[in-house]
Amino acid sequence: MSKIKFPFPDHADDSDRRLRERQFSISDPETIDGLKLDRPSSMEGAFIEYRYDLTPRPSDPPRPRVECCLCGYPNHHRGYVVKFQVGLRRLIGKDCAARHLGADWHEIERRFKDERMRKKFLLRCDEANILFPDLIEELSAVAAGHSVRAPLETKRTLEKVCPDLLSAMLQDPRGRLFVKERRRNRKAEADRAANFEKKFQKDLRRDFSMREIEGMSAAELNRRANDFLRTNPQFENKPIFGIVQREVHTVEAAALIGRPAVRPALLEDIDLLRVFWHQTRAISPQTSTQAIRKILRGAEKAAKDAAERLQRLNSLSAFFSHENVVGMVRWANEARAGGAPFDAVPDPIHEGCSFISCASGTVRAPEDLAAVDLTGLDLFIEAVSRTEERAT
Repeated sequence: MSKIKFPFPDHADDSDRRLRERQFSISDPETIDGLKLDRPSSMEGAFIEYRYDLTPRPSDPPRPRVECCLCGYPNHHRGYVVKFQVGLRRLIGKDCAARHLGADWHEIERRFKDERMRKKFLLRCDEANILFPDLIEELSAVAAGHSVRAPLETKRTLEKVCPDLLSAMLQDPRGRLFVKERRRNRKAEADRAANFEKKFQKDLRRDFSMREIEGMSAAELNRRANDFLRTNPQFENKPIFGIVQREVHTVEAAALIGRPAVRPALLEDIDLLRVFWHQTRAISPQTSTQAIRKILRGAEKAAKDAAERLQRLNSLSAFFSHENVVGMVRWANEARAGGAPFDAVPDPIHEGCSFISCASGTVRAPEDLAAVDLTGLDLFIEAVSRTEERAT
């Protein structure tokens, strides 16, 4: 909820600095300084300073409409504060402007929307630049760690010692295998966010009137939200995970078993993320908004590709885990057409391990591996692909 503080690159000049800090919305346009109600003689040099939306909610009392300087009477709740060369300001209804001014207004409105969009992308880049270093370090550690190699080593050992086990598992769709996986509970996160908003608004209304709340700046609301979170940590915006048991179907098992090594592809994703990190750090006022959008989309795709690979790796780890050995053997025996059965027995020395035996030998199933934590990737993807309104 807090506003991110990020050290701007050395080459950033005042234009993008000001844009990051600029507020594009206002809640009380009729009280702004320098307001005139008469119709302007010319729109030359005029620009939109703020937008506003005073549409009352169903639970609110009726609210008077705002007077439009082009129409000369109160007729709207949604509109713009327009500033003119001489420093005067006028209120213009959103629909009135397009109707009265045509193409001239469309150009003025387009510039305003472009600036809001650029601010949104700049803030995403700032947030990504905070997350990039830890994300790249975490992914590099995963790529170099045992968790990437272990499930593939187990698969190769089974293929060498008990080749009939894997083939038997994939022969018959009647075979069923269940694995436990750690999955993000987005419904629980959405419920928590809705509950936070409800409790926070109730807390505000205890001390302030609705008009006072609507008049608060984004910075003031963020500060009060952070104060509320300090005394109500259960609403902190952190990922919520749960353990789910799901059935792995024959086709999916074949895809899991046939996957190539994860490490080379993951290293390519890390290299791409380094490139996009450098590009976000190099953004200047001369960088077009579309170019910034392209950088963010590239970073999002690289992160999503890495997350997909690691999710498959977690599925493969669960597939070959000690906990799953009995299910694997049962599945293979159900699909087996004659021959010696497969068996799974506990390791008498190492608790939490098992042996898989077949006619051609015995394989020791590895101790269960902790799933690769995808929290950092999830947070990064949310930061660069966020679609909610942020350029207020």
